[in-house]
Amino acid sequence: MYEKLNLIIELQKLIVKINNFVQHIDEPEYLVDLVSDDLLKQYRRERIEEAARIVLKECISQELSEKFTKLMREFDERYFGAPPLSPLKVEVRYNIDRAASTNMCTIRSGDDVIELPASSEAVMVERLLEEMLRLTVGRGCWDCYVNGSNRLYFDGAPMKVEPEMRHLSAEEFVAKATREPIALEEHGKQWLGKNPPAEKAAGA
Repeated sequence: MYEKLNLIIELQKLIVKINNFVQHIDEPEYLVDLVSDDLLKQYRRERIEEAARIVLKECISQELSEKFTKLMREFDERYFGAPPLSPLKVEVRYNIDRAASTNMCTIRSGDDVIELPASSEAVMVERLLEEMLRLTVGRGCWDCYVNGSNRLYFDGAPMKVEPEMRHLSAEEFVAKATREPIALEEHGKQWLGKNPPAEKAAGA
């Protein structure tokens, strides 16, 4: 019982550090508070804070940006297509964006760029589909969003990252989470205008 209580206290301390950082996302000291003691011993705090300043200047991963731009075009052809999203490109950025973490990603007007916050690749696949859906149906129509989400579900799109999938590569997650399409005419009409069945299954 005592060990369990200590574990709960340590996890609560971690939540506090995360919330501190989310509210001070431009200050490297708060990011360094999250690194392990082993890393602090190996590199010293001052050196890690210098590296954190570089990271927090919105470093872009060219490799991941190219991978997810290609994946976006594959999803566009498979699940969307009208209006086409292929002219857009994806930039994966190592920055903390409060809005993107809790609501929606940044779409840079004029640049035709979707900015994805760097996460595990499986989580970024999930987020990319979400952003493509929002762009396709618009951001002001909840019923349009629900219907579009249901259609993605019935099309078998890889929409949900289960906890055991979170460390998979993008390719592994797409292969594992993509399902056979279900005929919307036969099974899906009851879901139009309702919460996506994927959400119901996840909460079951």
